[in-house]
Amino acid sequence: MANRRMFRTDFIISDKFLEMENNSQLLYFHLIGNADDEGFIDNMNSVLRLTGIDRVYLTQLIDKSYILKLEDTLYLVVHWHQHNKIGQGRKVISKYADRLNSLDVVDEVYKIKQ
Repeated sequence: MANRRMFRTDFIISDKFLEMENNSQLLYFHLIGNADDEGFIDNMNSVLRLTGIDRVYLTQLIDKSYILKLEDTLYLVVHWHQHNKIGQGRKVISKYADRLNSLDVVDEVYKIKQ
């Protein structure tokens, strides 16, 4: 995990984002902070315990298409590429890089290949 992460301002001040519960918004920020350089999160239980945020707010992020649940313990920040641009020389290859083959990036948004 990197030491620095960015958030696209117009994204996080959009009505769609701000209409979510405050705990969902806070969880989203923590998930971006805990994601690897491709946007994968494999320590969801730790993040939920660390923040004290109930799993129902994760469900809201999934339902609103901010987070993809790929497996029971693996999640992905859908808008990762809108927030973070990491140069190839600085990017740490994700241990889940093989999962990228099942995903498309359309307009800087992850989508599951059909």
